[in-house]
Amino acid sequence: MKNIHVLVIPYPAQGHVIPLMEAARCLTSNGLKVTFVNTEFTHKRVMTSAHSEIDCPSGLMQMVSIPDGLEPGDDRNDFGKLTKAMFQLMPAKLEEIINDINKNDDQKITCIIADCYMGWVVRVARKMSIRLALFCPSSASVLAVTMSVQNLIDNKVINCSGVPLKDQMVQLSPTMPLMDPANFLWVCVGDTETNQIIFDFAILDGKEQQKHQTI
Repeated sequence: MKNIHVLVIPYPAQGHVIPLMEAARCLTSNGLKVTFVNTEFTHKRVMTSAHSEIDCPSGLMQMVSIPDGLEPGDDRNDFGKLTKAMFQLMPAKLEEIINDINKNDDQKITCIIADCYMGWVVRVARKMSIRLALFCPSSASVLAVTMSVQNLIDNKVINCSGVPLKDQMVQLSPTMPLMDPANFLWVCVGDTETNQIIFDFAILDGKEQQKHQTI
């Protein structure tokens, strides 16, 4: 167990960072080493918070950061702009972090646990031949919708841009309640442009996620 080193990376939003932090603490309590990767902006907020003490056995968790691609004065609450910028810059920066860590044979990354809305990490893990698990901080219903995007397109519930085509309720499975496509996650994020970016960069990567374990 002492040689297992897990890299954890959340989407940079409070409802994503906190659940993955709790999961990372569970890993360290079982003797696994964790490198927790935040964006630089989120990292500063976490480390200056009154609740930022990392309560882990024997210092098994280290906190590191990479840039998110935005300028210091940019609005991080603009999730469309943030998501697009991350997609363009963060894959290369994550590779750099991993390569730097892997210079020490005893500390090499064994596995990556990534937020399921950071789908681009799938390609990084595959390129670097590192095992990957995806963590969903959302409800099971949100995950189900995300994983059903291609079926929704094939059944003409939404178009290839995620825009609802039918004004009617849909049911993803017999055991799930009816859902209104107008309330799908990517339709309610913000304005039309933001919705499109979230769908393109965060949701469409769900098709890649189907090839990996989600927890």
